[in-house]
Amino acid sequence: PTLFRSSVAKMVMHMVAKIRTGYKGDVPIVVVMDSGFFDQKLFYVFELLKIGYICGGRLSEDVKNYVKTVDSSCLNQYYKGNQIWDYLDFGHKLKNWVRYRRAVFSRPRYEDKQALLEFARPDTVMYTNLGMGQWIDERLAAAGKEEWLSGEGLIGLYHGRGRDELVNRALKDFGFEELPFKRFSPNAAFYYVMLLAFFLSQAYKEDVLSGVMGEGAAVEAALVPEAVAQGSVDGEDEWPRPEPFGRHHSIRRGQGLPLGLDGLPVGQ
Repeated sequence: PTLFRSSVAKMVMHMVAKIRTGYKGDVPIVVVMDSGFFDQKLFYVFELLKIGYICGGRLSEDVKNYVKTVDSSCLNQYYKGNQIWDYLDFGHKLKNWVRYRRAVFSRPRYEDKQALLEFARPDTVMYTNLGMGQWIDERLAAAGKEEWLSGEGLIGLYHGRGRDELVNRALKDFGFEELPFKRFSPNAAFYYVMLLAFFLSQAYKEDVLSGVMGEGAAVEAALVPEAVAQGSVDGEDEWPRPEPFGRHHSIRRGQGLPLGLDGLPVGQ
């Protein structure tokens, strides 16, 4: 059917198949989108694939009218930093839809610490299938992400959708924005090698340097033996822990020689 011929639907089906065959068949997958992808046909594809979705929606007149009838005391609050959002959780079905879906209406109280009058607060509505008792809810709960099913969790996920772009930015900073060759084939090979190198670099930071690189702390057990990391070697005075990468590693006793991977000064 034409439903599955759109480029977005084909891309999602391809990626879901890749993840579930190459990683884990029952892994929970959640797609977060802005209002540009607001389409019941896409929602239907996601529901067939048994994945979750959160999508920004259009403020229709019936939603606006419904929110006006709700007393302000019935609104919930979502707090993050100095900002507060009032939100309302309800079920909604557009005129051409065949089923109801969960809708979350939200409205911020502040803009840069400046309180907004009620008529000046921007309204947002998002639609999702999370928290509706579907298979994806069970998998999220099993994965320890049950908070994503709450209204606060949905708003937090939707607001954080821009973080995905940080991966593209990091890749560009790591490699090249312009490929060096004129022909497609060598450029494709170059790009995939760059992508693999970027993945290995990020995996090393995550698996080996977790908690070290971000804080600028010393690289401990990853580079020196346990005895050195604990502070003594064969009765000698305490060895200082290595400094962060990019600085000269030295020891207290000796000639200021750099430490090797075995924890001893280079040359000994």
